[in-house]
Amino acid sequence: MEERKQLSVSDKNGIINELTRKGYTQEVVDLVKEDLDFGLSQEQTQLYLLKKLDIRQMRVQSQCIRNGYSDDVIAVIMCDGLNGYQMQIALEFFQKGVPLDTIRQIADTGSQAAAMQQAFQKILDEMKKAQDSVKEEPAYVKQLMEEIKGIVSKIDVQDKRYDALNEKLKIFESTKKDEEVKEGLLNSLGEKDQMISEQQDKINLANSTIAKLRNDIDAIREEKRKMESRVKELEEEISTSASSNVNAASKSNAVVVEDSAAKPVEMATVNQPVKNQTSPVQFIYGTPVYYAPVHDANGNFIQNVVIDKTVKKNNGAFSAISKLLFKKKSRQDIVKLVASGELEPSQLVQIRNAIEKGLSEDQLLELIHSKASAEQMQGVIEIAISINSLVD
Repeated sequence: MEERKQLSVSDKNGIINELTRKGYTQEVVDLVKEDLDFGLSQEQTQLYLLKKLDIRQMRVQSQCIRNGYSDDVIAVIMCDGLNGYQMQIALEFFQKGVPLDTIRQIADTGSQAAAMQQAFQKILDEMKKAQDSVKEEPAYVKQLMEEIKGIVSKIDVQDKRYDALNEKLKIFESTKKDEEVKEGLLNSLGEKDQMISEQQDKINLANSTIAKLRNDIDAIREEKRKMESRVKELEEEISTSASSNVNAASKSNAVVVEDSAAKPVEMATVNQPVKNQTSPVQFIYGTPVYYAPVHDANGNFIQNVVIDKTVKKNNGAFSAISKLLFKKKSRQDIVKLVASGELEPSQLVQIRNAIEKGLSEDQLLELIHSKASAEQMQGVIEIAISINSLVD
């Protein structure tokens, strides 16, 4: 870097007085004074004084000059069309480590300062996550990163040697040393360039490996998240199913009234005859509906099955109208339940089978409300047919 000529106090005062005479604001005069005291030259302060900039924009360019940023960096941060706030945000996040290309891309969008700040902060967060993920990588990845650092350090050393060789070449060219020595130095430079190329290939391979490892880790984390979500769904389904079974059992026990003279119905298997006894009864729409408990071959309770024991009485016109109204209401309920969409196609097939087999409307309602599977419905229908034939 070219050594700057230090200004005397009288020179600084002369520059400040000249700016005051030309009508610059006190803020601008104070900024120039601070830059001169910092060590900037008058020519460097002219870089922002000669432009039509406001005080915020001048402060940003002053900070860039103080930091020794190159013209390319200053051109991006001081991009035409940006106001002072936008330039301050660009400078701030460039100092925090956001790449210059990213600064240029976001600045070109013309976003407001607040939006630029959010975009830059998001990029910084992503960069930090990437750095943290690298820290969490397995030991062999860390070892690979150490090797990459070693390679980079070697490249830095080689760059210094390259600069030294360039200086020697300049000396030999200026003093016209013999061509043999010069050719040897050129060969050394060629070997150095080849070595740098090989080292760069190793760095590219290492970067590719790291990227693949990161993708593998992301895939594993995503799979783990899906498995945890599926386990949670299964647990909720099991919990809901268990709660439904408990509620169904509680409702069944609450509405079933056992006759004091009744005896338990013995049903070891489906094909055994039912003894002559009174079943539990429930009243639906004023009509008694009788139930019989259904057990499997091991004696385990499956569910209650409706027994059609409707007593046919002729009470004249009132009885006929009541019966007609009850059947119409039951049929409407059956149609609504079937059309609700809660039954699967296989369950609908079993409902149609129950209707064809002559099950009563009460039995159909009970079968639909049971929410049993299609296989269970088929077994219940066969049991209900057998019970109806015995009752008849």
